[in-house]
Amino acid sequence: MGEGGNIADPNAHASRHGRGKEDPIDYSIISNLFDSGDVSCDVGTEGSATRTTVYSLPSNWFSLIPLAVYMEVGGSVASGETVSISVKVVLDDGSEYEIASYSVTGDTGSSTESAPFANLLSALRSAGDTKDGSRVTSVVADVSSSASDTSATATVRVVGVRT
Repeated sequence: MGEGGNIADPNAHASRHGRGKEDPIDYSIISNLFDSGDVSCDVGTEGSATRTTVYSLPSNWFSLIPLAVYMEVGGSVASGETVSISVKVVLDDGSEYEIASYSVTGDTGSSTESAPFANLLSALRSAGDTKDGSRVTSVVADVSSSASDTSATATVRVVGVRT
């Protein structure tokens, strides 16, 4: 095989891009881990959820793949008060799908969802939607309390891969 065509030739790959030059593809940005860190979420009252953006896709990336979601209810939750957290992915067409949820009544606590993409599949199947080619552009949390006034707090953290 000619120059650059011999697989055994260690310079074959480089010759396709100009001998001795760096490969034009920066493999360090093909994908990497993202971690939202602990995000404090506002808690809506009387069952009306307040939305907090937990993580948004940076402009130089294509899509998010959430791999785990941590949800925590803290502060003071009154006896009989229910605090609910619903974590959703938002796609580039504006559609939203729940990937994790947690609810607690009269107490505090936390939960980790380790299969958010499996939950996305279930949500898509339930809705009868096909989203081939769609991109996940953000992760949001809708948090509500059944009480008219609350001292409850909510924290959400998402870890995944951005591509």
